[in-house]
Amino acid sequence: MSYLSNSILFFSVPFIWILLTGSFFIKKLKKHEIGQNIREVGPSSHLEKEGIPTMGGILIISGILLPIILTNSWHLDFIVFIVVVIATAIIGFSDDIIKIKKERSLGLTARQKILLQVIIGLILGFYVYLFLPDAKNIFIPISKTYLNFGIYIIPVIVLTYLSAVNAVNLTDGLDGLASSITFVVAVTFFIIITNTTKSPIGFLALSIAGATLGFLWYNSKPATVFMGDVGSLSLGAALAVIFSYTGLELVLIVIGGIYVLEALSVILQVIYFKVSSGKRIFKMSPLHHHYELKGLNETKIVYRFTLVSIIFSIIGILITI
Repeated sequence: MSYLSNSILFFSVPFIWILLTGSFFIKKLKKHEIGQNIREVGPSSHLEKEGIPTMGGILIISGILLPIILTNSWHLDFIVFIVVVIATAIIGFSDDIIKIKKERSLGLTARQKILLQVIIGLILGFYVYLFLPDAKNIFIPISKTYLNFGIYIIPVIVLTYLSAVNAVNLTDGLDGLASSITFVVAVTFFIIITNTTKSPIGFLALSIAGATLGFLWYNSKPATVFMGDVGSLSLGAALAVIFSYTGLELVLIVIGGIYVLEALSVILQVIYFKVSSGKRIFKMSPLHHHYELKGLNETKIVYRFTLVSIIFSIIGILITI
């Protein structure tokens, strides 16, 4: 198949798949009472979301992987992509299940999640180091040069993986927010790859874009399903893999600017809270909750964050291509 044909297939298959199966899947989640548990310390407006089906990320993952199966794309790079995404999804699945069974908003401990994530990140890092020599050269934006990291690419990729996985997870707090931002980031990655190397890795970005766009049909406000940790963690993993494969880790920081801001808001809030004996920078973190408590409409926050994400993406394209 041609590059164009593959591009259309990798985008359209997950999009159509999720549109066609979403309603059935949501009914099954309701039947088995797989609903969202809302933190009492969160915005009071979120209490009405209690019980809305969660773990919709399973649908997203199936959509992302379906084009690989249909096109029989069993290249080792794609296989490792599948392994990393599914392994990360298992962490999220375990976290979601514990929340549902224990009827609480917290699942696995932070230490358990980080340990498991580090192991997966190391697997990805060693794979890139051993089998993808070109990916050891990290692209430096603006100067448009490459810097060879050699064996140090392993800790760089572990850090990229951990950052992407947890930043996407933190961004998943409003109806349609994580899906919208991830769609923009994935499409931007494809534009960059298409205008540079035309690597087949770009097809994986399109499958992420198609899956998140399809999921938005059900996840936009008022959401009828949430992706859960099984979705947000695995989406972060999928992004980490495609950017690590292509040496574009630093570009992810730019086009994934919303992820960065969301994660930084949590880090700064925690640090300032400790050093100031209980004072806060933001009304609540992550950042989207701060704006909620300032009275901004949830839908408007999602629109504005998505708009800012598009601006970050345009900047990323300009400093890369």
